[in-house]
Amino acid sequence: MENKTLTMQIEEFKNSLVQIINESNIAPYFVEMVLRDIYLEVNQAAKNQLQQEQQAYIQSLQNAASANTAASTNTVSDETEVTRWENEDGTLTEIEEEKDAE
Repeated sequence: MENKTLTMQIEEFKNSLVQIINESNIAPYFVEMVLRDIYLEVNQAAKNQLQQEQQAYIQSLQNAASANTAASTNTVSDETEVTRWENEDGTLTEIEEEKDAE
């Protein structure tokens, strides 16, 4: 199996897209429409992935905090909560997160 770098994979991906577009013989106007639709879908998938990763990260920090000492959560604004805890070594950790829209 090849171990290509991410940069190489991206370059191959772009070249493949260009080749497919060129071979399709579809007018640039319509190619733009299709690419815009694809972009919107990919953009939403990327946002979803980021949100899931942030939630998993916050959960892992909160789990670590509850293993160390009790955490306190304070509402900073209508949109933001801050969770703070003291670690075993005496350092303080703070996580600021957006509240879920209800």
